[in-house]
Amino acid sequence: MVPQTGMRLLELLIEAGLPKGVVNLVTCSREELTALLEHKDIDGITFVGSESVGKKIYSVAAPQQGATLVLDGRNCRPKGFENGFFVGPTIFDHVKPGMSVGDDEIFGPVLCVKRCKDFEEGLALMNANPFANGSSIFTTSGHYAREFAQRTHGGMVGVNVGIPVPLGFFPFSGHKRSFYGDLYVLGRDGMRFYTQIKTVTTKWISPAESHEAKVSTWEGTINRDL
Repeated sequence: MVPQTGMRLLELLIEAGLPKGVVNLVTCSREELTALLEHKDIDGITFVGSESVGKKIYSVAAPQQGATLVLDGRNCRPKGFENGFFVGPTIFDHVKPGMSVGDDEIFGPVLCVKRCKDFEEGLALMNANPFANGSSIFTTSGHYAREFAQRTHGGMVGVNVGIPVPLGFFPFSGHKRSFYGDLYVLGRDGMRFYTQIKTVTTKWISPAESHEAKVSTWEGTINRDL
């Protein structure tokens, strides 16, 4: 329902001189996506989004579950785009396990503050979540940085980095329910997605060897027939 970014990218590719048919843009709903997934002529599909493929607003449900709404991002109306659909920065405090706002994976500017007493409790709280896209730790301790990197379930790990999204030569590696399939995006997996592996076994012999092989076979056949 929000194809403008993809459409603009396609326009730029056309302006750059890319031949027609090299890249195609198809906007669709869940029904058309299902048809693409099941079509016999389509070899592969890569997708980024949530399970329900939609944006959710938790500003109403979370306070009812016990969280504290610190910053309300509803009714965000940027100047000049008052008729658009925006979600402003939203912060919830005192979020606990069992609250949908903290248990679900939200693709939006929503921060959930979950309070814990120490490193071990915080790590256990994080790893108990069914999603594991990325995780970060802010510390001056090399010990805790190493422990966090080794033990967190997050596929993309940041140490004193807020958004651990890798560069093009690193794989985009979410784990657990943050990932579906068998290949990641970017890195070597990004190239493997567009390739198929073949195993080819060959043997070459000289013309003389080929003639000798035919004579041996013929003689063997005559002897066997006699």
